Amino acid sequence: MKRLSRREFLQLAATGTGGLLLQQMLAACGIQPSPVPSTPAVTSAEVTSTPSPSVEAPASTSTEPVPLPDLVVVRNGEPEALVRRAMEALGGMTRFVPAGARVVVKPNICNAYNSYEYASTTNPWVVGALVKVCFEAGADRVTVLDFPFGGTVEAAYQKSGI
Repeated sequence: MKRLSRREFLQLAATGTGGLLLQQMLAACGIQPSPVPSTPAVTSAEVTSTPSPSVEAPASTSTEPVPLPDLVVVRNGEPEALVRRAMEALGGMTRFVPAGARVVVKPNICNAYNSYEYASTTNPWVVGALVKVCFEAGADRVTVLDFPFGGTVEAAYQKSGI
């Protein structure tokens, strides 16, 4: 058996550790890696089409509540409407903010050099809408906090519009 050098050992250990971590990350995302596909390829004759959007799906007979998502994506609209749609899809802001709560909103106010148009900071209208929805849910106090990595805190908040 060949004796491993320190470098070779560290490379093998890092590769093994990386593989284990990747598997854990994929499992946490709900992705189950399959080493070898075990089912035959689907031919075009086996593919079934889904009903058109105009066809109504049958009503569910299950009495179990539908689980709420952990993540939603909303697009194409004004920031406040998008925030409201996203929060509604997540079960409403009251799911996260009980009456009388003290809330901290942590946007990305990364630096004092670029504004949100450069995707350098969170859109200030999104932050404002989120604060508004928190108060509507019954929050007692809402604080917006971040610590930028470039420039002064004051300049970063001003440049971001937040």
